[in-house]
Amino acid sequence: MTAFLSHSSKDKAFIRQVAEQLGKTQIEYDEWTFEYKLNVQAIHNALNRCNLFVFFLSQNSIASSYVNEELRAALENRGKGLIKRVLIFALDQTSHKALPGWLQDINIVRKISSPKMCARQIQVALMELEAQEDQGIGLYLGRETDESDLRKAIIAPPESTPIYLHAVGHYGIGRRTFLSKSLSKFFPRLYNTFVEVTLGQFEGPEELYRQLFTLSEVASADETYNAFLSFSKMPAINQAAEIGRVIRNMALHNEFVIVIDNGGALTDDGELQPFLADLLDQLKSAGQPSLGFIQTRMMPFSRRQNLGRTFHQYLKPLSTETIIELVSLTLKEFGISFSEAQVSEIANLIDGHPYNIRFVIQFILNFGIDSLLTDPSDLIDWKNRRAVDFLRKIKFSAIEEDLMAILSEYQYLDSHTLIAALDEDSIVVTQAIKRLQEHCCVELREHYFHISPPIRDGMRRDDRFHRDDSWKQQIGQAICALIDGYEDDDHMPVTIIQSATLAAARAVNPPAFLSTLVLPSHLLRIAKEYYDAGKRGPCMEFCERAYGMKNRLPIDAQVEALRLWGLSAVRLKKRQMIDHILEQLKQYASPIAKRVGFFLEGFEARRRGQLDIAEGKFKEAWKLTPSNESVNRELASLYCRQRRYQDAEVHARAAYKIAPTNPFILDIFADTLLGKLGMGLRVDQKELSHIMDQLKIYGDAPGSSFFLVRDAQQKLKNKNRQEALSSINRAIERTPNLPDAYFIRAEIHLAASDCEAAEADLKALTRILAEAGSSEGEEGAVEELEVRIFMERKRFRDARNHINNAKHISNSLKVRLLDQLARHISATPREADTEMQEWAKNHKTGDMRRH
Repeated sequence: MTAFLSHSSKDKAFIRQVAEQLGKTQIEYDEWTFEYKLNVQAIHNALNRCNLFVFFLSQNSIASSYVNEELRAALENRGKGLIKRVLIFALDQTSHKALPGWLQDINIVRKISSPKMCARQIQVALMELEAQEDQGIGLYLGRETDESDLRKAIIAPPESTPIYLHAVGHYGIGRRTFLSKSLSKFFPRLYNTFVEVTLGQFEGPEELYRQLFTLSEVASADETYNAFLSFSKMPAINQAAEIGRVIRNMALHNEFVIVIDNGGALTDDGELQPFLADLLDQLKSAGQPSLGFIQTRMMPFSRRQNLGRTFHQYLKPLSTETIIELVSLTLKEFGISFSEAQVSEIANLIDGHPYNIRFVIQFILNFGIDSLLTDPSDLIDWKNRRAVDFLRKIKFSAIEEDLMAILSEYQYLDSHTLIAALDEDSIVVTQAIKRLQEHCCVELREHYFHISPPIRDGMRRDDRFHRDDSWKQQIGQAICALIDGYEDDDHMPVTIIQSATLAAARAVNPPAFLSTLVLPSHLLRIAKEYYDAGKRGPCMEFCERAYGMKNRLPIDAQVEALRLWGLSAVRLKKRQMIDHILEQLKQYASPIAKRVGFFLEGFEARRRGQLDIAEGKFKEAWKLTPSNESVNRELASLYCRQRRYQDAEVHARAAYKIAPTNPFILDIFADTLLGKLGMGLRVDQKELSHIMDQLKIYGDAPGSSFFLVRDAQQKLKNKNRQEALSSINRAIERTPNLPDAYFIRAEIHLAASDCEAAEADLKALTRILAEAGSSEGEEGAVEELEVRIFMERKRFRDARNHINNAKHISNSLKVRLLDQLARHISATPREADTEMQEWAKNHKTGDMRRH
């Protein structure tokens, strides 16, 4: 991709500095690349080599005859499709009305005082043009039934025409394409440009407004700052009115806004977020659709009925015949030969998802059609969302790993910011992004690059993309430093301001200009990252800061801030803070707030070893949301500790159905099945093998011992004690402070009647739990281990007293241990004194009243 720099020779001092920043490989610049003699033919030849036309607006350029010839030639090449994009930079106060009519229609004139910043924006445009070449297939064969349903809805009288259009379905099913192509077909005069914004989980009206401002305004840094600040101070109804005004203005320019819903449009119970409902009221005067939503989650039917003036369409996979046609036409477009049998085989692999076609075509371009059909495992991993498997097969360069890590941190970044953050040459960054696009890891949306949805979860479990806090702060400082290159009256891309604001939320001493623009959703995102990384203190700090700005957060986001804050407080045993958080939760009437309250109470009770209380609280939380994976996992874990494996299995299965690749879920499911096996209960061995295989895939990374612990547990059940001991020792080498591994090793030692080794593990456990300052309810497991050691040493009276006096063992487990003790004494009566023999003889199984 190459840029043509159109300018007056009288402005050469500024333009030369821009050219020097860009280098000879990216531009056509008269002093460097034109033919020796400057004439009309030299201009045309140079323009024929360009994709980007850059015009420097000034009194000098408007009056130049050479520049006028360049403008005429650029218009001609734009009509031919050779010029893909136009940038206009103002060097003085010359009005855009002095431009030729075709340039006035573009109506985006940027004022930038710095040659370096100007060069950066040209680099950004070149990178985006490069990236857009790899944006997948451009074919659309239509969805006749779905289009018919939409057409029937929007031909209604203006007062009942739907304003919000919701296209719902899995990633890659063609939701955006369906909306844009259908609306272009039905209303070619109303809609010719479709712009996209993203609404993430726990984001609200301010995030939406800032993105719309990006798309609709060309403003200086100072004007942008004042606009954002002014919006933040508006009452909610005024914010909805302002967003409505922006959307209506965009509609006047034939622009239709599509919101990519990443969890921010609907509440936990499926209602439209209040600010979007207010916006719907503001747009009621429109006689045609004004806003589109791309979603994976369908609003419940009752909510849809009550809402009015909305249209919801769930998109199903395309038919095999349609997929065959799309694949065939796309392969022909790229000049790839194929047979009918090959296309049919490919279509069967795609499962009706247009998104998978992009992957297939890119794979075929790189490796050939025979390679794909010989080994389709990459496509299978991709389409089944087995991102960990898919990513594991790709060898990334250092800069590619850094790019992925940055995009994981900031989610959506423009080229300008990526170049600055990496401090690399733009050509190097462009090549890295192109390769990531070829592997379907990165996509371009509007002016933002982002991680492809199918691999986002897998990235979180890939150590290659993990970075420490110092690296993140360094990247954040580099992004914040971008601001320094602009004057107050310069045009500053809002994409840079948004990225720098998120960076400022993490920075130690951020610029005051950016600190004012930090949103509570930024703080909440960082708090979640700290919680996932096990950094409870920083998590609490950011939660408290976010909750301090709660009036600027949606209700669900306020509850989420309290949830993370509360979980961290429980783990750190901050009793007063826990009480404060629970009191705050009681002020909310929503079911999600009540569920979180019960969950926190249950979590704290479990941490204190009060398993019976914990069970009651978790059950209350489960009744409110029986499909929540966290509640199901906690109940399964609690029942496993009580040896109630059949109860545990119900909840472990429910959690596994929701999150089948989560190593924590797989771990508790494996623990449940192995526990059942140990108690002589029936277990499907094929299923157990499958779960163990999955746990090895997702829970056997360096620094992780999920698989090794359960592998040792399984080998112990199969009486392979030496192999079990080998696996558990490797687990302890990887995670030397993981209590579960020591419990399993103590069990292995007891099975070999090695009480001294078991007691050594008991001492290690006591030390680890004391140093941690808290536990996951392991106190009860420690008491149980002490009882088993007493029984193995034939200290039966001590064992009975220990059971009766235990503070952290549930009543149901006490019953089982007493039954086990009675059986031990009955099996070896000579090892017990007379009183304990008599006790064992009179013991009634399952009866606590006699103890």
